[in-house]
Amino acid sequence: MNIDKFYNDMLDIMEWVNVEEQKVTKMLQEQGVPLDVMNDNYEEYAYILEERDRRMADMKEKYNIKD
Repeated sequence: MNIDKFYNDMLDIMEWVNVEEQKVTKMLQEQGVPLDVMNDNYEEYAYILEERDRRMADMKEKYNIKD
């Protein structure tokens, strides 16, 4: 396994998650949703987590990682 490629792929996923969470948080703030009630129950956040999990599963397959 090319550890540098693996590491860069992992960073890409985490960066995507961070950017998307910031977008959703900003959108919810603009709608007046208080920060203390923003959580994974919002559909927008759920999508980010589902997409993250899908991308991680793709990485496991790509790099042949076993549980």
